[in-house]
Amino acid sequence: MKAIYGALAALVVTGAQAQTSPVPASDLDPLSLFGQDVSSAVDRAVDLSVYASLCGTGNVAAALVLRDAATRKVADCFRADSKAATWAADITTHFEGRRALLLDLVNKNGKDAVCGRLYESDGKTLSAYGREVVADGERYATSAASAPIAKRPCP
Repeated sequence: MKAIYGALAALVVTGAQAQTSPVPASDLDPLSLFGQDVSSAVDRAVDLSVYASLCGTGNVAAALVLRDAATRKVADCFRADSKAATWAADITTHFEGRRALLLDLVNKNGKDAVCGRLYESDGKTLSAYGREVVADGERYATSAASAPIAKRPCP
């Protein structure tokens, strides 16, 4: 179980790094793939939260639904493990830490450092990414079951 904890903790903490330099899925074990999916869900939850509060796009309620869906999935998949509660708490820590980093980025570099990717150069028209954020916010606010992490099988 220490291997499971180590893999989950490493992937939750380094989720943003995993997105920037992906390892081919064929080179990862099922637990690592699961950890990446959990991390991606939490990262999207942070985006939805920060974009809603700073950029007028996203959805705070959907962010919390998505974060909680990831927490429930980890708890469900590892309920027999005594460290499952710790891993669930790590998800909240990852969420709050990444959110704080984005807010710090805005404080240091301005709102456009975070919000700029949501809009086209005119600053008003949503980019393709911005439209994805809006769609995810609407989808996840409606139901946690719509989140891909909720449907993902356990490793």
